[in-house]
Amino acid sequence: MKKITLLSLVLVSLLSACKKDNSTTKIEYSISAKKNNAVWVSANPYTGYVNPSIKDSILIIAHVGEETLGIKFKSKGVSTYQSTEINAYYWNTVGQDAIVATYNLSSDASNKLVINSYDEAKNLMRGSFSLTLKKTYGNSGFPTEVVFTNGELITYVQSPSVPIN
Repeated sequence: MKKITLLSLVLVSLLSACKKDNSTTKIEYSISAKKNNAVWVSANPYTGYVNPSIKDSILIIAHVGEETLGIKFKSKGVSTYQSTEINAYYWNTVGQDAIVATYNLSSDASNKLVINSYDEAKNLMRGSFSLTLKKTYGNSGFPTEVVFTNGELITYVQSPSVPIN
């Protein structure tokens, strides 16, 4: 009887110590880079298909305060996108509505976007980028170019119900 009681206590102890782990890892969506050698991090960037019925061109928009970076490309899935396959822009605002400086992607051959993984079932995209943008508008108080290096992106690809441009 003592053996049965002891065995029962051991089993109860083991069963109570085992519990199912229902936790899930929360993904922190962000775009980060060195912008002109300063840390630049955008939490919860927007990423979506330009035309949801076609699902080929993807637009990524990231904001940091008064700054916006946009990257648009025709998706080939996991791939390296060269300068000629990317359309990127950057702008500064005042009050987040008045644009005071704009930049477009330079023709520099080192511009690139690398999509390392794209899980279409989970709409999760991961990648890296390096971009040089030249000023097209703004006074001399803004730099003539903005350089993003060591760029990393982890983003959720949304499917809006209407096309965006």
